[in-house]
Amino acid sequence: MVLSVETSYQNALNKREVILRAARQCFVQHGFHATGMAEICSAAGMSAGNLYRYFQNKAAIVRAIADETRARIVPVYERLQTHQNPVEAIVQIILHSLQEFCRGTDSRLWLEVLAEASRNDEMRELYISFDHEIRESLKKLLRRAVKGDGRTPGIDIEAASVWLIALLDGAIARVSIDPHVDLEKIMGTLAASIRRCLKVQQA
Repeated sequence: MVLSVETSYQNALNKREVILRAARQCFVQHGFHATGMAEICSAAGMSAGNLYRYFQNKAAIVRAIADETRARIVPVYERLQTHQNPVEAIVQIILHSLQEFCRGTDSRLWLEVLAEASRNDEMRELYISFDHEIRESLKKLLRRAVKGDGRTPGIDIEAASVWLIALLDGAIARVSIDPHVDLEKIMGTLAASIRRCLKVQQA
């Protein structure tokens, strides 16, 4: 009986992964708005009844994809909070996030989410939730940087966190639309810009 339960659980996980992989493919090829559950069913090779056992709608699928990404990046954010150099920790958060959001074709997927957030309440809520989580980590480090470095007095923590996320969003968009973009160069420029603007050199 135990083996049967474990096998059933693993089969469910495998089917979820098949659905998420198919949805990624459809969102990238057709866009979130133009993709219907029927297209995802076809790409996943399963019936609508079977798919709906795992996900109620497209938003639920995107939330599951976002949760996978969150599970990878949040522990990194938490570890970086204790970094000796808070500005370098900020740099690492932005660079690590860029790498995660640009895995494979994921940059195009996140660009779709960003675009859909302007007209879809569920996608807007998802984006804002993710945005809040990243910016809270950045703001904690920004406060440490201001407190420990007299060269950055009066910095607006909230505005600085928005600026950092705007840099990240822009980089993700550039990778999404330009197949020839050099991600390593973008990462290097981002790091240098953040260090320069916060007036703290790399340790």
